[in-house]
Amino acid sequence: MTKATYSAFTSSSLETVLEELQVDTLVMTGCLTEIGMLATATRALELGYAVDVPADCQAGSSEETETAAMTFLRLMPPFGGARKKRLEKLAQL
Repeated sequence: MTKATYSAFTSSSLETVLEELQVDTLVMTGCLTEIGMLATATRALELGYAVDVPADCQAGSSEETETAAMTFLRLMPPFGGARKKRLEKLAQL
C-alpha cells in the first residue's frame, strides 16, 4: 500500500482493507515514530482501533522526540464512540 502523506490512512485504502480483514488491533513498527507512525496511530485511535507500538520495534529521529511520541501514544486510548462501534461490529461477525 502506498502512503501519500504522514498518516497511512490518508488517500489510501488502508481502512477498507482493515475492515475487510476484521482487524481490531494495529501493531505498528517503523521509524520516525514522532512523524508518520504518530500520525497513523492517532488516526487509527480516532477510528476506534487499539494500537500497540512495541518500544523495540520503532525508532524516532532523536531520543527526546521518540520518548514524547511514545508517551503520547500510551496516554491516548481508542476514541470511545468509535471503539464501541468497532467492537459491536466485530461481535456481529
